Amino acid sequence: MSDWYRRACDRAFNLGLSIGELTRRCHGAVDRREVVEAVIDLEEKLQTGERKERAA
Repeated sequence: MSDWYRRACDRAFNLGLSIGELTRRCHGAVDRREVVEAVIDLEEKLQTGERKERAA
């Protein structure tokens, strides 16, 4: 497992995503760094938006 993928998995886990869910959301392209990071970034933005809505 490469360093960038390990960090990506840690970020995904901290957002509540399992490795299986991350793989599903990447449509299996877990070897493509830009795809994995885009999926995690999107999830992070979605969760941040939900927190802002709850706070309002």
